[in-house]
Amino acid sequence: MRLETAPSRVIYEDDDIVVMIAPHEDELEGIIVGILRENGRAMTVREIHSYLEATASEEKIRRTLYRLVRRGMVKQYHDGRYELLEGASREPALPGRKYF
Repeated sequence: MRLETAPSRVIYEDDDIVVMIAPHEDELEGIIVGILRENGRAMTVREIHSYLEATASEEKIRRTLYRLVRRGMVKQYHDGRYELLEGASREPALPGRKYF
């Protein structure tokens, strides 16, 4: 599994961490779908944000999730959790890494 990003966006990378320029909104969609797929359960915005740390604000994550819900890729529950629907086709993020 490999996060698809332009090589020029990565500033530093090792086994534990990847430092990169903040992703565009379309790239963020793929990252969020990957996080939801990795976890295999419904997650809150804060839980998703904990993976992205300083890469994307909670508001940017909410906007991206809203677009994914409207496209039918993600389901939003009344308690504020989001879950990936079957058939969503984006590459997952790398497991065990945080993106800064």
